[in-house]
Amino acid sequence: MSSPFGFLEKDEEKYHRIKAHVDALLKDEPHSANVLQILKEMFFSEIERAYGRGQNYDGVSHVYRAAKRITHPECFDKYFLLKVPEGVLSDASVEAEIRHWEQSPQPSKPILESIVSHRDKGTLSQLFDRLLVFIKRLDEAVAEDLANCLALNIHGFSREGDFSETDKALRLIIFLLNDQVPDTRKQPLLEGILRGLTAIDVAVHLANTIFSPDARGIHSLQQGADATKLRGIIKDRFQHEFIQPKVNVFDAAERPIYVLAQIGRYDSESREMVNSYAQELCAGTPRLLGKLVRGYMTIWGSDHVEFRFQDLASVYDAKRLAAVAEQAGANAWGTPEEEKAVKLFLDAVKRSSP
Repeated sequence: MSSPFGFLEKDEEKYHRIKAHVDALLKDEPHSANVLQILKEMFFSEIERAYGRGQNYDGVSHVYRAAKRITHPECFDKYFLLKVPEGVLSDASVEAEIRHWEQSPQPSKPILESIVSHRDKGTLSQLFDRLLVFIKRLDEAVAEDLANCLALNIHGFSREGDFSETDKALRLIIFLLNDQVPDTRKQPLLEGILRGLTAIDVAVHLANTIFSPDARGIHSLQQGADATKLRGIIKDRFQHEFIQPKVNVFDAAERPIYVLAQIGRYDSESREMVNSYAQELCAGTPRLLGKLVRGYMTIWGSDHVEFRFQDLASVYDAKRLAAVAEQAGANAWGTPEEEKAVKLFLDAVKRSSP
């Protein structure tokens, strides 16, 4: 979780970089063999593996972190500073909060108080990180109350940054459901969370993450959750929150194109639902078509533009949208980039027609 190499770097690249770094440090060291052996003993999960020997400890890194072992990079500095670094939330304070929650007859109340306090102090992101570290110490009742509390209050969390408070809260919800909630409770709890999330784009993102083929470490949740039912909840929400009251998703959702695209891929019924909604919306307010198709255009540098027509066509009936664009003319866009996107879209539709 705190690796300087990031989440997405491939193992062979990561360990090649580690070995190259250590080799460079030991190049002129007269006792290099001894130093290397010490490093391997201390940091067996990284150094030992980088030199082609040792086991894969990636799956249990969180165990070493929770045990505060020096081999974990988050713990290493503390052993030499003899204190928690300034500005870092201490493990002891979070463990004390967890004990307070467990001792309360209604854990949801002190959980909410903790969330509000950390949000006001600017340490909410750190709290979520620590709770993930100590997730195995949360009993079933506290885990359920924490997951519900996060979902009900997630609209007040920051969405700024590559890994925002909202992102971390969703990750914590997922692992609480996977690790600490019994199988019989996973589905009903998840259904309640999807209904309770204020923002529909957050609900869509949560469901997508759970059922993503790239998701790791949540096999139990994936096995215990019914994808059809959960997507049905999101489809019903879209019907009642946007289609029936004729609400503009571009005004009401933070990530409107994402919401439309994901729901439109659930099944043939949802695809038609999204198509009809988008066509009616753009016909009534033509400039929204420019916003919609602009979401499928990527500008690389100053002179290269890519229009992802196949991605758009996997959700929308391109000919129906093209008819709306042609009828609207210059009213179909509001910015030069949207104009370019609409023209690229119309050209792509013509090329795709027999």
